[in-house]
Amino acid sequence: MTSAVFGIQEMLEVANRYLQGAAFRGFDPYVVTTLGAEGPAMVNAIPMVVDADVADVVIIPPSLMDSARIEADSQTVAWLTVQAEHGATLCSVCAGAFLLAEAGLLDGHVATTHWALASVFRHRYPNTHLRVEEMIVDEGNRITAGGVTAYLDLTLHLIRRYAGERVARQVGSHFLIDHRGRRQSAYQRFLPDTNHGDMVLARAQQILERDFRKALRIGALASEAGVSERTLLRRFRNVLGLTPVQYLQALRLERARELLESSRDSVDRITQRVGYEDVSSFRRLFKHATGVSPAEYRRKFAA
Repeated sequence: MTSAVFGIQEMLEVANRYLQGAAFRGFDPYVVTTLGAEGPAMVNAIPMVVDADVADVVIIPPSLMDSARIEADSQTVAWLTVQAEHGATLCSVCAGAFLLAEAGLLDGHVATTHWALASVFRHRYPNTHLRVEEMIVDEGNRITAGGVTAYLDLTLHLIRRYAGERVARQVGSHFLIDHRGRRQSAYQRFLPDTNHGDMVLARAQQILERDFRKALRIGALASEAGVSERTLLRRFRNVLGLTPVQYLQALRLERARELLESSRDSVDRITQRVGYEDVSSFRRLFKHATGVSPAEYRRKFAA
């Protein structure tokens, strides 16, 4: 993503302007590229050589490529491994986390990536604990950022770490970036997996989507899907990573988001329309899922 490569460099260059009186010497950003990489961001890029000098910080930018095509070649894996072994702080933005994970550099770590890539990432890299509700996850020598534009958040985070809070605030003001930080949870949508090939589970999903306003009875759902309760629960857990209750709750909250964005219904009315009776409970569930109250969500996202 060319805009991210240039954007990161430009933010660090602006940070250098505000370093007067700071102990930090300044940032010296440069682009490293694999063989065959093309585009305007590759002009003056340094070829990736495994035994080259080790950087203080490595940032893997986001990619607009389809997640199924994101993979790290052996040269990139070897280069990242050497950088890690010699103490570089490794960072990624959005799908860039796939390259770190492919190199085994996120095994046993907590990380984040774009929320829409979460299911693919978890399937490929089960040894990484994913927290897609977060925009930034900082584990010291591993820093991952979530969404496509999270390179703004990551760069500001790095400026704060190395140049201090004052410079970070100045750069945030310069680029009109909220220096208080963001979370992905307010942007995250529920995209249920329906391409798993399990016909029984697909039937149960259809029933829940049809009757999401009704109270959930696991026995009745299992009976209509043609399996035992135990089998149904096992298939939900193994294939979707959710219980039927969690799946239903996600359906209801997604519908609530849509109503808050597109309708003028009161929160009380929306609570009823999505299948809840207690408004206070609904508000708590909504804030836990999105990080903001229903009223705050409407102010932010309403059409």
